[in-house]
Amino acid sequence: MNIIDNFSKTSDDLVNILEKSSKYLEEPLGSQIYDAVVEAKNTGDTLQALQDLQDKVRNKHFKVLMRNLEISSRFETNYSDIIEDCRNIFHEYLKSEKEKRTLRVNGMLEIGTMLICGIFCIYIIGDITDQGNIILALLAGGALGRGILIFMGISI
Repeated sequence: MNIIDNFSKTSDDLVNILEKSSKYLEEPLGSQIYDAVVEAKNTGDTLQALQDLQDKVRNKHFKVLMRNLEISSRFETNYSDIIEDCRNIFHEYLKSEKEKRTLRVNGMLEIGTMLICGIFCIYIIGDITDQGNIILALLAGGALGRGILIFMGISI
């Protein structure tokens, strides 16, 4: 995004901007963009070349960026504004993904802690009552307990 933004300040032609940018991008993206530039110059159909480029690259944020740049090129809008908006969207996406990952990790840690505490409590109760398996003794004693045991047996 930064490279395209820098070149957009020197030219208004999207194909020109992409051509200059492709030289500085990592592979395979650089060659894919260059191929789209060559296709656009040879056929004269910039819209189709950019659409083909979007189909080749599987990154949804890249597709949004290309779509927005193509639309702004038709309406002669400032590319820097579009790129800045895409950059903000991308940063928000990364931030939300990081938050999701943190929530997942914290949730797994909490569940693990609860399981360990539950196993510890059952072990302590088993030692206090001096019965072999307190879980079976508690669950097998009533209809609700038997239902829970059957449900657990089916789900396992």
